[in-house]
Amino acid sequence: MRPTHLQAAYTAWIELGLSAKTVMHHHRMLHEAFEHGVGWKLLVMILPPPPSPERREVRALSLDQLHALLAAVAAFPDPYPLIVSLAASTEMRQGELLALRWSECDVGAGVARVTRTAGRFDGAGIVDGDPKTYRSRRPVRLSADTCELLAATA
Repeated sequence: MRPTHLQAAYTAWIELGLSAKTVMHHHRMLHEAFEHGVGWKLLVMILPPPPSPERREVRALSLDQLHALLAAVAAFPDPYPLIVSLAASTEMRQGELLALRWSECDVGAGVARVTRTAGRFDGAGIVDGDPKTYRSRRPVRLSADTCELLAATA
């Protein structure tokens, strides 16, 4: 097997619709397998570089768009206005918002503590777990409007 064979496989996987991130995962798995073969002196291998994942630019809503979103969601039943307000004012991730509990919100101090995250898994539904990194556990400032919504919803 030559590096050109793997490069052709990477290209074919992308053409089949796999994301560059998925191809990167395949590359890492192959790299580890081939390193074992090299370590056991069964292979001599040089892997080609994997494709670079696309970097997507995150675009924030304009102030007018944010006000329109908050006005539109205000007509929805609880907890949607609160979740959208939290998402817009705190930059919390979706999993962090879904795992947030009342006991982690201090309306008086205007702070919420991120201690958990939630994710959806096939066959298990939504499951709470620990954040990926230690730094993901953090206090988050709450805006006055969000504190008012929290107090009204509690």
